[in-house]
Amino acid sequence: MDELRSCGPAPAVAGISKWLNTPGGQPVTLKSLHGKVVLIDFWTYSCINCQRSLPHVKAWERAYKDSGLRIIGVHAPEFAFEKDAANVADQTRKMGITYPVALDNKLTTWNNYRNRFWPAKYLIDARGTVRYFAFGEGRYDQTESLIRRLLKQADPAVQLPPPTHQNDDALTRDRTPETYLSNLRIRNYVGEPLADDKAKTYQLPGTIPADGIALGGTWTAGYEHFTAGPDARIALNYRARKANIVLAGTGTVKVSVDGKTVKTVEVTGTPTLYNLVDTPTPGAPGSNSGPAPESGPTPSPSDSKPGGAPRDIESATSGA
Repeated sequence: MDELRSCGPAPAVAGISKWLNTPGGQPVTLKSLHGKVVLIDFWTYSCINCQRSLPHVKAWERAYKDSGLRIIGVHAPEFAFEKDAANVADQTRKMGITYPVALDNKLTTWNNYRNRFWPAKYLIDARGTVRYFAFGEGRYDQTESLIRRLLKQADPAVQLPPPTHQNDDALTRDRTPETYLSNLRIRNYVGEPLADDKAKTYQLPGTIPADGIALGGTWTAGYEHFTAGPDARIALNYRARKANIVLAGTGTVKVSVDGKTVKTVEVTGTPTLYNLVDTPTPGAPGSNSGPAPESGPTPSPSDSKPGGAPRDIESATSGA
């Protein structure tokens, strides 16, 4: 959608289990924001696509709040750990989000908007009508331009600040697609058959095709996550500038690229996204592997997706 249209009355923000960044944790209703321009941002904290979009959303909140823009972040979880209010509050604080965040744990508001993507943005005019929506990353200048138009429509006398002109992330073309560490949803897995919900020792295959992922050492493969055991290793033959993974627990992860240790990651606290590899330029496919945390935290999927595309509720996530 490239321009303002009338898409009907904005559905309610409903079924919220908890509000963050509001006085006394009180709910925010769209009715109370009548006369303001509202941006609804669907996100979830461990999603790398959402994390890359957040600097733009925060910049708009800073630039246009005094001009009548209000932002509501609807946190729509995909994984069980993202339903934990303490985890969301911790990550919201660390990411510097100060606008209201609604914890949509039952996906009530998500379904009200018939949404299917992370991130997703819905722009609502001062009369409460949805006028624009955008899925995934990108189109930030366009979205900001439409925010400015709606603010002018709401108050022709408003004096707007200069546009923020945030640069889009330079994403690698033909990146390795995301995958899940889930026994039913893992993509491009190569190696021995997974043993569901019980510990098994795996041998890394001699070769891993481009975009392939394999296991070594002891792992327990479940639906929500894989749990690392003794000498646990993951190998990913990836094409990207960055590789990420979601980890939980406490321990140390050693990251090797083409046999050379390039990084040690200390894992602790709230389950969240960790960066494994960050290089200035993408190279040819390379093997990224290393032992899982020594005390056995639980790796969950990471969230990069080719071309900055939105993360679909029926697809989603592991590295690149």
